[in-house]
Amino acid sequence: ALTTEDNDFQLSYVEQSRDADAQVARIMEEHRVLVSTPREIQASQTFERDWANYLSIRDEVINHVLAGNTDQGVQLDLAVGMGNFNAVSDDLHLIKTLYDDQAKSRLSDLAYTFNMSLLKVGIILILTLILAASAVKVFERGKRLQIIQQSEARLNAVIESINDAMFVVGHDGRVELVNHTAEEKWDQNQSEMLGRYLSDILPDLKQTALPATITESVRTGNAATVQAIRLSGEQSDEVYEARVFPFEDGTTVFFNDVTERQQAEDERLRLSKLESIGLLAGGIAHDFN
Repeated sequence: ALTTEDNDFQLSYVEQSRDADAQVARIMEEHRVLVSTPREIQASQTFERDWANYLSIRDEVINHVLAGNTDQGVQLDLAVGMGNFNAVSDDLHLIKTLYDDQAKSRLSDLAYTFNMSLLKVGIILILTLILAASAVKVFERGKRLQIIQQSEARLNAVIESINDAMFVVGHDGRVELVNHTAEEKWDQNQSEMLGRYLSDILPDLKQTALPATITESVRTGNAATVQAIRLSGEQSDEVYEARVFPFEDGTTVFFNDVTERQQAEDERLRLSKLESIGLLAGGIAHDFN
């Protein structure tokens, strides 16, 4: 997708990549319900961390493409993205091994659900690997990558294809660009948000680590992620994961809505605590008797 001259194919890749993110998120939600042993929980958490690292690099590559730095994007993908991809692949192999070890003690429908989930994730990773392998072949042959045409319509099409809410913030801290997803998410027109500070648009950010993280990211030039940002919504609080990518003229911030994932995690922790309390109460009752 990074090496083709076909703009439609590049747009299609961005759209399919975001759809793949959503599929993997749903599969991970299903998987969390199935894990039970400490080793399975640790393996699942490791996979989610490595997958998040891979997405971070993938988004940074897209950010380079948006800025017209295609060569840098491909070099980043080859230098870091492939290593992150291999880590995810190893995590999946470990998860499968753990399930195989305990297959005899599990119900048949549980094994079936896992195998289907693993197949879906495998297909997504294979497609990603095919795209990466194509880029490697072109890079190794010494061919020059074609720079994406910098027309306003082309740039807007790519930006609007991103499902996450996106803000481009200048060095003065004011918003210079915002996508349609952000407009819909917080029910504000682009004209109302441009030229304002991000913390004025979303006042709850003042109580989070994001403003300081943006400042530090601009200072060091390193990308960063801020977890569990809670923002007040019309119906209830919403939880976001913010990914920060500095570039020469400012900073790009992506807001990924992880409310459902956080609610599921909170519920799992609540049930785990209840189970621990129940075991403790049972032990006390046994000692008393």
